[in-house]
Amino acid sequence: HGYHGRAPGRILHTYCGSALGFDPLTKVYKVVHINNDGYGIEVFTIGSDKTWRKVPLPWPVEKPQKYIFSMDISNEKVSKTKLPYIGKTIMKEHYDLVAMDEKLAFVYKGSESKIDVWVLNDFGRQVWSMEHSIVANWEAEKKLPQFMKLVAVASWRNGEVIMFKAIENFVWDHHDFIYLYDTKSKEMKEFKMKLQYVTKFIPHRSSLVSWRTEMD
Repeated sequence: HGYHGRAPGRILHTYCGSALGFDPLTKVYKVVHINNDGYGIEVFTIGSDKTWRKVPLPWPVEKPQKYIFSMDISNEKVSKTKLPYIGKTIMKEHYDLVAMDEKLAFVYKGSESKIDVWVLNDFGRQVWSMEHSIVANWEAEKKLPQFMKLVAVASWRNGEVIMFKAIENFVWDHHDFIYLYDTKSKEMKEFKMKLQYVTKFIPHRSSLVSWRTEMD
């Protein structure tokens, strides 16, 4: 988050990330916290834990151009998945990860006018397939930003629509420009509603599962 502070486990660090996960086996929610200083992962089970538990990483976190790391919410085991082979070194600033139809998607910006979307169809066997290729035609390039400035942030309609946020160096009115790509019509259009100070999009799905606490 860009500043020094006390992590949930009281470990001083510079940058960190966090996520909320649901365990389908025990029907509980877990908060996952990871920092970039090699400490590992911390997990907190909502409703039962009183302190954060450390989950050690079995390998050093390195080579983001080759691998991504994930953790099974149920057994809290960390696994390493190879990125799709594209024939050249993958720079971490050239790709984004989003969920598409309950599968992991690797959105790769190969050039200023082309984006490839790979989907992890078999997590266990680490099988990726290139599902979509977004190419800007000459007419569209006049209305769209350079693809290198787009960041994939979410998808919906079972992966039919991919949402991108444009990263501009100078935006005087502090509004974020959002673009939507329809995988069926193969069209990308600007989202007309202006959004201010957007940092993250979280797809929501209604659930009958309720929070569990010690009072239940």
